[in-house]
Amino acid sequence: MFYRWYIIVVCLLILQSFSVGWAEAGADKFNLVSEGKIAATIVIRSDASEAERFAAGELQKYVEKMSSVQLPLQTDAETLQGNLIFVGSQQRDFLKKNNIEMADSLGEEDFVIRTVNNKLLLIGGGDWGTAYAVLTFLEHLGCRWFMPGPLGEVIPKQKTIAVHDVNIVERPSFKYRRLFYFGGGEAEVKWQLQTKSNNFISAHGLKGYEGFGGHAYESLVPPQEYFEKHPEYFALWHGKRVTNQICLSNAEVVRIVVNKANNYFDEHPEDKALSFSLSPNDYSQFCECEGCQRLGPTVSDRVMAFTNTVAKDVRQRHPDKLLNVYAYDGYIDLPKTIEKMEDNVAIIICRITQDGVYSFPIASDDQYSKRIRKIIEGWVGKARHILFYDYYAHYDWFAPWPLEKSIVVDLRYYHSLGPMVEGLVPEMHPHWGTQGLTSYVMAKFSWNVNLDIDSLVGDYYAKLYGGAA
Repeated sequence: MFYRWYIIVVCLLILQSFSVGWAEAGADKFNLVSEGKIAATIVIRSDASEAERFAAGELQKYVEKMSSVQLPLQTDAETLQGNLIFVGSQQRDFLKKNNIEMADSLGEEDFVIRTVNNKLLLIGGGDWGTAYAVLTFLEHLGCRWFMPGPLGEVIPKQKTIAVHDVNIVERPSFKYRRLFYFGGGEAEVKWQLQTKSNNFISAHGLKGYEGFGGHAYESLVPPQEYFEKHPEYFALWHGKRVTNQICLSNAEVVRIVVNKANNYFDEHPEDKALSFSLSPNDYSQFCECEGCQRLGPTVSDRVMAFTNTVAKDVRQRHPDKLLNVYAYDGYIDLPKTIEKMEDNVAIIICRITQDGVYSFPIASDDQYSKRIRKIIEGWVGKARHILFYDYYAHYDWFAPWPLEKSIVVDLRYYHSLGPMVEGLVPEMHPHWGTQGLTSYVMAKFSWNVNLDIDSLVGDYYAKLYGGAA
């Protein structure tokens, strides 16, 4: 029964294409480069943002890498003629000034790629969408970024660069997209941007979302600061106070945590500092005191009751911010005494399989998959914001681990659950030689669950390995 339902949903998802598409015949070509000569000009606003200038520069740089021709870059304050490539966000003055008609309603990351007479529009709803428009257009021209750095970059060589009719609109399948454990190095940050991840990126005038996930109790109530004078702030476990967890029913602990969250949001008022972690430490030994037992019969009840209490207080000062908490390990199960999570709480479901193997996608018929689907769908009924923390790479397994087909099934299932499923924060590791394809597929399907996996994998092997594939 589940398989029939699942197949119907996946078919509907695939029919809901993200784009009108690329036409390879029909109207006259739009030339960027013609037989090794300049055939178009890149145009940005005279007061373009740093991100818009970066996007235009990336287009200029990669066209030159492809053709050895550097396209001129002008602002719309200058005299414009010939084929024009407009790069920028959907701002009314920019569109009106340049006689560009667009009825599209675009979110910040959404974008349009469209040819209109002598114009090529690479227009985003905001800075992120503008960058994605340029990078997606370059992919259409044949550029690829399969892994960070020069080794993963594939640039076709062409004397003529042209497109026919183009009319494409793209929007992300998930709002929050992160490959956890990447980042730090400039090449990895750039690769995440090139593959449309948007978490923990702060470069080129673009700032990604911050604060989703992390075991937090130890930083919220540091034992070195409080344990000696206030052991009652920490878990009573087997009759002894221990520092592995905190006491979830202690009113002073609640006050300390509320203040930490409020102070964080006060100090980071920008929109991207959206969420603050309330997840337990990565240990067991939860508090067994009478107060915590009154919060509910299970660890899930106690963790989520504490989270709701903090969330109610924080919402008074920061109604537009989120608090996040893992549904993980001993507290992945649904709480028995909590009907709903507060609206400013994001649940991050950590689907740890019993043997750590993701070879069986979530749509499988085994008992574990059935059980975890029931848990996930229960959380969807209790929380307004849902994210998924999956383990598609492993810190102590460096050999090949082909999980591409599982990723496709899993992400399409998550997407089918509805708009409350907002993000993906999978744990990945940069084992590029053996698990690079897994990371690439995860990044690409996080943006668009409707991609064709066989085409994507075939393109990866053909272009990255060439004849050796």
